[in-house]
Parts: sequence; structure tokens; C-alpha cells
Amino acid sequence: MLRFRPVYPLACRISMITACFLMLIFPIDACRGERFHNALSLQGFTGILNTPNASVTREGHLYTLYSDQKENGLRSRLRREESYIFSVGMFDLLEFGGRLTEGYAPHETNFFMRDLSGNFKLRVPFIPEREYFPNIAIGAQDIGGGAQHLRTIYGVVTEEIGQFRFSAGYGNGPDRMKGLFGGVEAKAFEWLYLLGEYDARETNLGLRLVSPEIIGIPVNFQATIKLAVNSKQGGAEFGFGLMLPLGSDHHNILPLETAHHISTESLKETGNQREPTSEQNSRSDVTSMEGSSQLSLARLRDRLAIKGFQNIRLGKKGDRELIVEYENGRYNSNELDGMGVVAGITAVNAPAGFEITTLVIRKKGIVILQVTMPLADMKAFIVNSNTLEKLQAQISLDNGLYDDSSVTYLTNTVNHSWLSPVLVLDPGLKTFVGTEYAIFDYLLSVRPDFFLPLWKGGVFNA
Repeated sequence: MLRFRPVYPLACRISMITACFLMLIFPIDACRGERFHNALSLQGFTGILNTPNASVTREGHLYTLYSDQKENGLRSRLRREESYIFSVGMFDLLEFGGRLTEGYAPHETNFFMRDLSGNFKLRVPFIPEREYFPNIAIGAQDIGGGAQHLRTIYGVVTEEIGQFRFSAGYGNGPDRMKGLFGGVEAKAFEWLYLLGEYDARETNLGLRLVSPEIIGIPVNFQATIKLAVNSKQGGAEFGFGLMLPLGSDHHNILPLETAHHISTESLKETGNQREPTSEQNSRSDVTSMEGSSQLSLARLRDRLAIKGFQNIRLGKKGDRELIVEYENGRYNSNELDGMGVVAGITAVNAPAGFEITTLVIRKKGIVILQVTMPLADMKAFIVNSNTLEKLQAQISLDNGLYDDSSVTYLTNTVNHSWLSPVLVLDPGLKTFVGTEYAIFDYLLSVRPDFFLPLWKGGVFNA
């Protein structure tokens, strides 16, 4: 005759009985929401406790979980086990995640486990969300890697009926869910779920608590407690997690705030300087830039040089187009950063009379891009970012051959890059997670790059 004697702490049994009692005394219509809140199981896929349902991690969200559950096939050999889990959702159809598990052996044995595993789940698309149309999903756990302890491939079907969600499926094992499994989730409140399942080896009961959003921020906390009711070695096991979006769309506010660091009056003063008369336009290109215009050109050139730009040369095409040639040796992460700095300095310091500016971007002395924009629209954008769309509509790009035959250069080239050495120090980081030596190892280094321009298009690099 088989006898079963519970070995769980009295407090755990009382908590489970209390939860069931709460569900009985509170009417089921007290639940305000219509849909279930998906959360990670203690295995790492969305599901119940150790079994999956046919739902997936919410699109564009990251779910994390810490669990102290001991794997049922390893309980007798482990003193303690900890798992660190994450899952990411894509297209409301696919989730993929990873799990780092550490098992600590009792002092009298030498057994020790550290395991990295991956998992994914795909919800079958094109199933209409109607009554009696269940969701279907397939998935795999502990795919790839060397030592495998949690392997399984499974299929699962889920159906919602009122405040209950039923799931049933079949797993191929060999380590987890080898055979038929199934479970139920009962939604007592928006924040409380009662859980029960059979995971092809054990029968488990549990509770899940889900917090509301925190002060309007779409972040939820999750807490899960689980009891294996037919295991003499199993006690109460817990999971604590966080669910958050992978982005900050809820913080985006359009249009952007107005930039106040550049005064409107200074831009108006620059743009409303006295324009040259037709008689002045007939003079030579050099003499037409005397006085304040010549000072503006010199100020523009010098400010570009101070910012670290090289091979700077200013010219004009016709009477209204200002040509700014430069090479970006300072803003190495993104060429657009350098272009934005040049465009802003040019808009503020361009001499009166020019209506258009063309930025000629060089790399190792070779022209790679020409960007043309109206100066008035650029000035307006600096003062008020609401005019961004108007500016974007007026910008034109040209990466073809550069013809400077019609350009009259007004300044000599300054800040030459030829034989000007450049030393770039980049950080290097290598990480190792879940190895046999430690949970996390890293190698931090500095990678130096030395550049010496020799001729047009040629550079020495070490």
C-alpha cells in the first residue's frame, strides 16, 4: 500500500488553501479584464509553472525571471539551484530566450552544474480569435550547446473559457515533458492567477501575482510560487520577474521642444544684413566679400577648424550658393554627427546674400557626398524644431562625381590632413557567460589605431 505524507512547511500549505478559498468566496465577475496576462513559467517559456501555453511573449517586450526551482530529475543531487531567464517577443507570433542555470551540490558530493540553454516558441498564425478556436504553438527548449539538461520539443493547444485558460500538449523529451502534459490557469483578479498542471512527471499547484503598471510606466512585476504535490523532495519554489518594453515610445513627444541655446535675434541679425547691389555683384569674387561678409567667412572657417574638421575650403557658385568643403576627422562614430555640426555652424555664420549652402564631404581627400539645403530653412530649424519636415523636403543629396569647375573659392584650404597623424583609442570587450569557470568573465582592453594620411586616397594605418 502506497502512502503519501506531505513534507511541505505548514505556511506553504496554508497559503495554497487560502488562495483557493479566496477564489471561492469572491465572485468570478470581479475580474475586470477579458484577456489573460502572459508571463514566464519557471522553465523560461510563457506558460503555467513548468509547462507552456500557446501564447508568446508580447511583441517588442522583454520578460526576465529569477527562479530557485530545482529540476525534478536533479533534486537528489543538488543542494541549491538558481536560474536566470529572459524572453523576447517578435510579431506577436514568436518568442525566443535564454537561460543560465547553476546547480550547487551538497558538500559531501562533487556534482556541480552550470548550463546555458536557449528556447523558442512559435504560435501558429492565421487562426481566428473566436470562441472555440484554440491557439496552437510549437517550441523547443535547451537547443544547441554542449551539455544539455533540459531538452524537449513540444506542441501545445490552448483555449480560453470564461476566466479559465486550459492548455494541453505533447513533448518529445528526453529531459523535460516527455509525454502528455496539461494545465489550467484561473484568473481570480487582474493581479492574481491560480495555477495547476501536470508536466508529464509531476503535478504542480501554484499562484502568480502580477503588479499593475508603475506610475504610468509600462513595467510589471511578476511573482510565482509553486508546489509539487506528489514529490517528497519538493518544497515551495519561487520565481520573481520583470516585464518591460524594449523601447521608450511612451516617452516620445512630438514635435520636439524648441532649441533655446541659439537666440532668434542673432539669426535674424545674420540673415537681415544688407544684401549687395547689382553693381557690387559685378565686381570680382574676392572684393565682393569685403567688410562684414569677409569677417563672416573667416569666422565660419575658423569655427569649423576649431571643431577639428580638416581640409576646410569655402567657395561660391553663382551669386547665392555657398560651398563648404571639409573632411571629418573628429566625429568618428557617425558621419551624420559631423555633418550636423557643420550645417549648424554654417547656418549661423554664413555671410549675407547666400540663400543655399552645399556641404562637400571628403574622406582621405576624395569627395564622397554633396548635401544641398536652403540656409533659411536650416536657420528656422535651429530656432524651432517643428520645421523639420519642411527642411527635410528641401535637402538634396548627390554622391556622383564632384565638378568644381564652376566654383569660385573664396578662402584657401586650412587645417590640412596631409601628414597629420591621428591616434584613435577604442575600447575592446569580450564576455564569457556560463562557462565551467564562472557565471561571467570578461576581458577589457584598449585597441589603438594609428592613421597617417600620405596622399589623396592613401593612408598608412597601424
